[in-house]
Amino acid sequence: MAALAIVGTIMSCTSSDEISAGSQPETKTITQTITLSLDDDDASTRGFDIKTGKKRFYDSDTICVFYRQEPGYVSWRAFSQPPCQVSADGQKATFTVALENPKKNSPIRIVYRSSMMGSPATNEEVDFTNDNLTLAVSSLQQNQNGRGERVFGQLATFDVATYDGTLNGTSLPENVALRNRMAILALTVKNGGTDITNTIKDLKINDGFRTYDVQTKEFHLDTIYVAMFPVDKTQTLTIIAEDLSSNHYMKVVTGKELKRSNIYPVNLTMTKLTPKVLADGNYTASNNDIISGHSNNCTITIPDGATVMLNDVNKGQLSNNTYIRCQGSANIIFTGENHLNAPDGSNHPAIFVPQNKSLSISGTGSLTVKSKGGAGIGAGHSDLPCGDINILGGDINASSTTDAGIGAGGAGSTCGKINIIGGNIEAAADNGASAAIGGGSVSGSTKITITSGVNSLTVKGGDNRFICNSSGGVVGNVTIDGKTSFTFTTSDTQFDHFKSVLKTEGENSWNLTHK
Repeated sequence: MAALAIVGTIMSCTSSDEISAGSQPETKTITQTITLSLDDDDASTRGFDIKTGKKRFYDSDTICVFYRQEPGYVSWRAFSQPPCQVSADGQKATFTVALENPKKNSPIRIVYRSSMMGSPATNEEVDFTNDNLTLAVSSLQQNQNGRGERVFGQLATFDVATYDGTLNGTSLPENVALRNRMAILALTVKNGGTDITNTIKDLKINDGFRTYDVQTKEFHLDTIYVAMFPVDKTQTLTIIAEDLSSNHYMKVVTGKELKRSNIYPVNLTMTKLTPKVLADGNYTASNNDIISGHSNNCTITIPDGATVMLNDVNKGQLSNNTYIRCQGSANIIFTGENHLNAPDGSNHPAIFVPQNKSLSISGTGSLTVKSKGGAGIGAGHSDLPCGDINILGGDINASSTTDAGIGAGGAGSTCGKINIIGGNIEAAADNGASAAIGGGSVSGSTKITITSGVNSLTVKGGDNRFICNSSGGVVGNVTIDGKTSFTFTTSDTQFDHFKSVLKTEGENSWNLTHK
């Protein structure tokens, strides 16, 4: 009994001595200063004075710091507080930043200027390995005014510079040289030999990845400045301009390189387009037409060698019966929202180019095409083989009820080479015997190439046929290069068939999404 009493006493003491009320971890705010510079070769575009070519900071500038926060691995962001301390020559600036509970030796990203940061929200994860700086894309795409200035003629508003590193314990590095991310175009526009730069009110540039919309409006600029992410020689630039009288001009540029940290003077000689309003019935386009409007039943014929622009053709109309038949090689450019829909029973693709000819498609808007008796873009059904298809940029959604979304038709109607070089592409084949890109039912394509210039690619195949042969056709070979990430959507849970018919080259991340 005595022993039991002793044990009871010990248990009682232990219970009362060791159990205490819970408490929240203390929030530690660390206020630090960091000095940024832009005086290395990698940061030469920020703050250019148009007259002197020198760069500088301003005391109203702010930065954003992404960092890991204790506890856990959630990413947070902190903003500096203006004013910053700027050196006399404007080449360096000291910013004050307060970090709450920073995780020791964790990665950080500094974005300058903070207004270019965009999403993610405070408590969302940051991809510290992302070199494309997607944080600034939406602002760069939509909010430029062509003046390239914030104050005193400085090229500052849309310049983005970053630093990726780690904390020294919980401390920011004392001195950092930012890495500049932008190339800047200094554009002048001509129509023939006449300079029309000061009449331009809207300029759109698509680089295959994204479209920059520069609203110059009433500024009457002698030079239009555009900040862009770098461009390599494999990318295609589609440039569309509109003047104060609502005339449209276009230019397609290939094989050019735009490196970050450089300003490029560019003299554009653009082609003026002839406006045409779509109506029901057959319509034969001419070279340099810009076609707009709505039709319930129309065949658009494009002559051999012509370039035609589609501008809001059948905008918002998904059930129209309007399709394009090219008589030879053609170049189709689109802006705004466009819909083409080949009618039932026509055995015709929504866009067709003849065998041994080529079709190039690019734009700064969206193009949605659907066929019920041929490919979305490519060959028709049975006796309508097509030539080569080159997709250079823009947002394109191509689908077919019976055949390939992009590529061959059915019943032996083959397609030539398919080159997808840029853009945001969606392709779908509703028929389980057809591929999303490539072969239609019992039809094939000679060669399919998808380059790293493609921004996004989503393909849907009813029977695991994505970029490949159809049920009875043959694709010569499929080449996919670069490090682009693609998403594949299928109604089938078995991916073995897909893997057996796709040949890939290069480093790719394949995301198979089951729906």
